[in-house]
Amino acid sequence: MSSLENALRILNRFSTSNPVQGVMEVSRELQMSKSSVSRLMKTMSEAGLISQRSERRDYEPGPLAFRLGNLYRQSVGGTELVDAALSKLIDEFGLTGYAGVLKGTDVVLIRVRQGSYPIRLVLGEGTSIPAHVTGIGLALLARRTDAQIRRLYPKQIRYAETGEAASAEQIIDRVSMIRKDGYAMVEGMTYKGFNAVASAVHSADADQAIGFSLSYPENLLSSTEVGHIAARLAAEASQIGQRLGDPYWHAFVGGRAEQPGTKSHEANAEAR
Repeated sequence: MSSLENALRILNRFSTSNPVQGVMEVSRELQMSKSSVSRLMKTMSEAGLISQRSERRDYEPGPLAFRLGNLYRQSVGGTELVDAALSKLIDEFGLTGYAGVLKGTDVVLIRVRQGSYPIRLVLGEGTSIPAHVTGIGLALLARRTDAQIRRLYPKQIRYAETGEAASAEQIIDRVSMIRKDGYAMVEGMTYKGFNAVASAVHSADADQAIGFSLSYPENLLSSTEVGHIAARLAAEASQIGQRLGDPYWHAFVGGRAEQPGTKSHEANAEAR
C-alpha cells in the first residue's frame, strides 16, 4: 500500500466524534508500525492536513483540511436552501436533521442539525454510510435511472451494522415507490431503533443532488404523525426544487413526478 493510501486511511480516522488522533491508537487501529504512522502524520502536519497539539503526539484536523472542507461545501448547490428547510422542520418537529450527497454507493453527510428531542442518533458531518440503508441514500438513488443503479450495484451489497443486504433489482424496487411519493422512509435499516424520512433535490447549476432527512427513535411517532412529517418534508423539497429548476419537482407539482425511464428523464440523468 502506498504512502498516499496510508495517509488517506489516517485522514479517515478523524470525525466529529473522534477529532483527535494519536500515533499509538492509529498504529493499533490501522495495524501499521508506529514509526510509519509517526512519519506520515508528521508529513501531513507539515502540509497542513493535520496539526499537532502542543508537545503531545496527538493530532487534530489542520487548516488545509478546513479549507478543503469549506470548498467542498460551497461546491454543493442548494445547501443554503436545504439548511433553511431543515431548520424549519427541526423547529416544527424537534427531530434531528441531516443532509448528504451521493458518492459512489455511499452517502456523505454534509449537514447535521440537532433537534430538541432528548433521544437522538448523532452522526458527524463527513460520515459515510452505505446509501442503500439510509433514507437520504434511497432518496438520492431514486433520482438515478434504473440503468445507473444497476451499474452502481453489479452485485449484492451488505451493511454489517444491521445486516441489511440488497441487490440492484431490490434497490430499484424500493426507489420506484420513492419516485412516486417524493420521499423515502426507512425503519431500523441504518441503526437499530431509529427510523428516518428523507427527500432529495437537484441543483441544475451545481449539477448535484442533495438529500435531507429527519431521524427519530422507533415507536416515538404514530403512522399518522410520520405521514404528516413525510408530507411536510416533501413539500419543503418541492419548494426548493422549484427554486433550483429541478425537473422532478416541477413535474411533481402536477401530481405526477417525471419517472426515470422516460426519454426526457433518461437524457437529463445520463448527462449528470
